[in-house]
Amino acid sequence: MNNQRLLIVLAVLIGIASISAGVGSYLAQQTAGTAQPPAGLMWPNPKPFPEVTLYDHNGDKLTTADLCGQWSLVFFGFTHCPDICPTTMSVLNRAEQQATERGVPNDQLRVVFISVDPKRDTPAKLKDYVNYFNQDFIGASGKREVLDKLTRSLGAVYHVGEPDADGEYAVDHSASIFLFGPQARLLKVFTTPHEAGNITEQLLAIRDFINQQNS
Repeated sequence: MNNQRLLIVLAVLIGIASISAGVGSYLAQQTAGTAQPPAGLMWPNPKPFPEVTLYDHNGDKLTTADLCGQWSLVFFGFTHCPDICPTTMSVLNRAEQQATERGVPNDQLRVVFISVDPKRDTPAKLKDYVNYFNQDFIGASGKREVLDKLTRSLGAVYHVGEPDADGEYAVDHSASIFLFGPQARLLKVFTTPHEAGNITEQLLAIRDFINQQNS
């Protein structure tokens, strides 16, 4: 191969290398600017909170519209629950505190405890219960048909047992925590075991991702 042909071949190889480097750089920049959805995020079609009417621990109506404009952590249970509910409520209290320390304004994160035992869990009982864990928590409940519609829509389950001779009964229920975004859409389901730090980290990651999608 003469010198002229050698120079041509070298020039072609250098050109290909330059183009490849440029394409690689462009793709890297594009990838870097595209956030990947956090693990477990229900995206891009999150399910809306059903159109139902509950009543909060003050006796006021609580509807889907009341969940809009802030992040909500929703947990189903009942105040007579001996273990799962108090443990989870304590975890939610720590998660709420950690999120506040990490820069989430207190008025932009709401914890809602929904009782599936409306017969015993009156507004007054719910108020005492949620205030024990956190003064900002909301207790709520509703008619049985409303609770059935709500839990079925979200994939939560519960079962009210038969009363014994003293009129006492047990309530079995799922222990998942449901995260709703500012548009009252279900973005994440936290399954057991619950850990406050994990909930906080995932909530922040999801919030940052959603904010980037909306920017």
